Amino acid sequence: MKSILDRTATVTRAVALAASLLVPSLATAADLRVGVEGAPTAMDPHWHNFGPNKSLHAHVFETLIRRDADMKLEPALALSWSAVDPLTWEFRLRPGVRFHDGSTLTAEDVAWTINRAATLQSGAATYALYLRQIKATEVVDPLTVRFRTEQPFPLMPAYLSTIFVMSKANGEKFTADDMNQGRGVIGTGPYRFVSWVRGTSADLALFPDYWGPKPEWDKVSVRSIPTPGTRLAALLAGDVDIIDAVPSQDIARLRGDPKLALYTKPSTTILTMFPDHRPRPSPKVLDNAGKPMTVNPIADVRVRRALSMAINRQLLAERVLDGLGTPTGQFLLPGAFAHLPDVAVPAFDPQAARRLLAEAGYPEGFQLTINCQNNRFINDEQICQALGQAFARIGIRTQVEALPHTVMIAAAGRGELSLFMHGFTIETAEPSSYLQASLATANPARGRGAVNRGAYTNPRLDAALDAAVAEIDDAKREAALREATRVALDEVALIPLYHQLNSWATRAGIAYVPRSDESTLALFVRSAR
Repeated sequence: MKSILDRTATVTRAVALAASLLVPSLATAADLRVGVEGAPTAMDPHWHNFGPNKSLHAHVFETLIRRDADMKLEPALALSWSAVDPLTWEFRLRPGVRFHDGSTLTAEDVAWTINRAATLQSGAATYALYLRQIKATEVVDPLTVRFRTEQPFPLMPAYLSTIFVMSKANGEKFTADDMNQGRGVIGTGPYRFVSWVRGTSADLALFPDYWGPKPEWDKVSVRSIPTPGTRLAALLAGDVDIIDAVPSQDIARLRGDPKLALYTKPSTTILTMFPDHRPRPSPKVLDNAGKPMTVNPIADVRVRRALSMAINRQLLAERVLDGLGTPTGQFLLPGAFAHLPDVAVPAFDPQAARRLLAEAGYPEGFQLTINCQNNRFINDEQICQALGQAFARIGIRTQVEALPHTVMIAAAGRGELSLFMHGFTIETAEPSSYLQASLATANPARGRGAVNRGAYTNPRLDAALDAAVAEIDDAKREAALREATRVALDEVALIPLYHQLNSWATRAGIAYVPRSDESTLALFVRSAR
């Protein structure tokens, strides 16, 4: 599988740090203070599949396979993995790995972990989607575990790269509630859990018996600082050593500041607008007299195409995002597995958009309220305002309603919105997880459509996706995924906007290897030399 960042990574200040991560640092260890935008919601590593959680958990827990800064798979707790037959994957574990309580990692821990993560009920987005195809686990010997499926599961390595391994003995003593209150948080990672205050801060300490490259820092303090200006002010004041999600309006100034270093990299996070596809009057659409309509105009593909053509994506990226975005007309970055090289960024053509609206029966447009988050993505509320202005120019009288992320997502899940922002981090570096979660016909029993809040459905997409997820042959699987993606794009099932550009800033003397998965990991922070 190709890396999604081949030919796309951009680092503002190039640093040759990758090699230094393979050997212990020679510098004197010290404390590292990290300021992050997101607030972790849980310490149980299987409780909530949420970016800020995964970034924090990766210090304490580890996966069988991990991804490097460019999203390439590499050994972690597993030294090797292979499909021994079309329905069986085997993983050979790294010997001598210890948990923070001194116990040794075995295949029993891995088998127990997978079963737990597949069945844990939390009320939040869990990791069950990635594990549904595993029907049985087999402990072959203390360092070998096998997973059996009912049909070929080619993405087993990619999916298991998301599952943090726990100690069976410890996990059977402590419940998820215990862990979320800071009790029994034990992994194999480079740092031990010390304490945390939900949504505020977490403290970690170096694990001296870590099997891998030794981190440079004795202690790591992670502080959640959601306000961009406050986060930058903390860095400038010396209260933290590194921050993520640098305020976009300050990027140009920071590039010229000798006291700071700036790092950026294209993200696997894709931002789209999700239309309401339900064949009934849509809740946020009115006619020009302000009365509810008897149909849902956004269910018409011509209206969705008009909305897409009304957007100047390049302008959004350059001005509204201050350069922290890459315009796109699809879901993956160039170089990704199943990327469509012939699909360009949609042309900005408001005149053609007006013609399409007229063809659909709305020559005078209609009234529409669009929704975006105001605390989740880079300049998300400003993006929403810009889109509202773009739609108004083609005759759609648009109101903008920006809400906190959790509030907006809940309303979208109840079918109360008509066109809303949808962000998704494609952590498998190929499109099947995105298509299954966002656009496959909702089917909870199969783990399909978990975030398909616009109720999109198309049997052609479902059939192509079914073929892809059961196909071991890379070429055939890629063809099926491309077919599913083309169906979605042809119907404008979602309106692709841009990929975010991840950003970090550090104080002088600190360097960071930027990552496409947005994580801020202490293992990748070094004293600049």
